[in-house]
Amino acid sequence: MAAAITAHYDVKLDVEETLAISQDLSAAETTFTHKVTETTRGTLNATSTPAVTKAWSDKVNLVAGAATLDLTALSGPAGTTVDFTGLKVQLVKLACPASNTAGITVDRGATNAYNLFGADNASAEQVEVLPGASWVLYANDKTEDVSATIKNVQLAGTGTESIEIILVAG
Repeated sequence: MAAAITAHYDVKLDVEETLAISQDLSAAETTFTHKVTETTRGTLNATSTPAVTKAWSDKVNLVAGAATLDLTALSGPAGTTVDFTGLKVQLVKLACPASNTAGITVDRGATNAYNLFGADNASAEQVEVLPGASWVLYANDKTEDVSATIKNVQLAGTGTESIEIILVAG
């Protein structure tokens, strides 16, 4: 029996800022809310556009400040291997524990690079996830599939930090 994947996502960001201006104004007059009214949410599965058929999640521990994810050979549950070959990563969630002493940078691998954050692997986009923070991306603009030559994601930090990752591909 083939695995069935259903990924629900809901991304919203509202920021409340209290401005440091005239002391004669009330708190209500110095508070500004930054808000995008559109919330990105949806469900992806085998029949959605884009379709998703595989998922992987794990807590990755850096060794000497580094780790490489090979998207063709991820350690899955019950001793299985998850292979994203021929698929595009559609959803990404990254979360660093508050106990980390520094952020973790997620970037294309040095060799056989797969860019989680750009439309294709030509860009050098990366993201740093700080301790206690998380980051979510709905990345349906991918143009290249994971393959034998486009498969690695690099994680970098300062020591033995960890990061929790969920990848959904199809």
